[in-house]
Amino acid sequence: MNFISELRRRNVIRMAGLYLVGAWLITQVASTVFPAFDLPEWALRGVILLLAIGFIPALIISWVFELTPDGLRREDDIAPVEPIDSDEPNTARRMDRMLLVIVTLALAYFALDKFVLAPTRIAAIPVAGSSTATVPESQSVTDKSIAVLPFADFSAQGDQGWFADGLAEEILNALARTPDLLVSARTSSFRYKGSELAIPEIAKELDVAHVLEGSVRSTPQRIRVTAQLIRAADGFQLWSQIYDRDPADMIEIQEDLARQIAQAMQTSMDPAALSAMDKVGTRSVEAYQAYIRAVALSLDGSIDVSDRKQSYAYLEQARTLDPNFAAAHARAAGFWLRQRLPMKKS
Repeated sequence: MNFISELRRRNVIRMAGLYLVGAWLITQVASTVFPAFDLPEWALRGVILLLAIGFIPALIISWVFELTPDGLRREDDIAPVEPIDSDEPNTARRMDRMLLVIVTLALAYFALDKFVLAPTRIAAIPVAGSSTATVPESQSVTDKSIAVLPFADFSAQGDQGWFADGLAEEILNALARTPDLLVSARTSSFRYKGSELAIPEIAKELDVAHVLEGSVRSTPQRIRVTAQLIRAADGFQLWSQIYDRDPADMIEIQEDLARQIAQAMQTSMDPAALSAMDKVGTRSVEAYQAYIRAVALSLDGSIDVSDRKQSYAYLEQARTLDPNFAAAHARAAGFWLRQRLPMKKS
């Protein structure tokens, strides 16, 4: 107990929090900026490794040194008449303010990347007819481009739309993390929900070379997911898969779908990157189901307040069932950030 008190007095715990949040923010910014400058993948791994190596030295420095009104001084150099904690309240307050600033920046960056940068990156895909220059059709669409259409709900009761929409959304998000694969924005592809338009026509309007479509048929005892990857140029299937499994296997279904599609598209990701791309982030089926329900409710930007509250309630359920479910925490943080933005404008 005395050791914990000493850690608090020397602000080691505060330093750990500052370092971890700051390191996360640096990593997120680097993962966005480095690809823009065509930096190799090892550069980002190097940044993460350096931040990991620097964690322990940062804690040691926090233990050995004390921030006083005269600057940074070693604890051994402070006279007994000058207690080491004489300025501790001010130091603690300064570190608390720094932590609050970094957390605010982290949340701001999360919102910026989620709602501005990611849609901008996807919208940067050349749109047919958007340029006055004449571009041959064969050159206007990159071969490694795909649109994920909302999955159809073929359940007998027609009550599995939440799972169909949420599954398609999460597959889209997983594929969007593939470096050399261009993925059409959800707001563009999901407007074809229930459309009778032919796949080649949809692909032409979205300016993609491939389209993923699928369906869900679910009962309390079994879950059946059908998915097919279609080449828009000739309408032929490049890959198709039928999953007929126990509902407890729905996590494995999503992970396998994302991995199989990335491989069918012949992306250049190595096995480790593929494994990181397709991970759902939880092994709890109940937490995953709650999360998918929350995702499905948040897909429509025009949903009312009650639906927003219900979506957040599902996120809270997912976080409770699995406290380490990072995606659920991130969406919950985005919910509260959106609640505060109007208050700041007023």
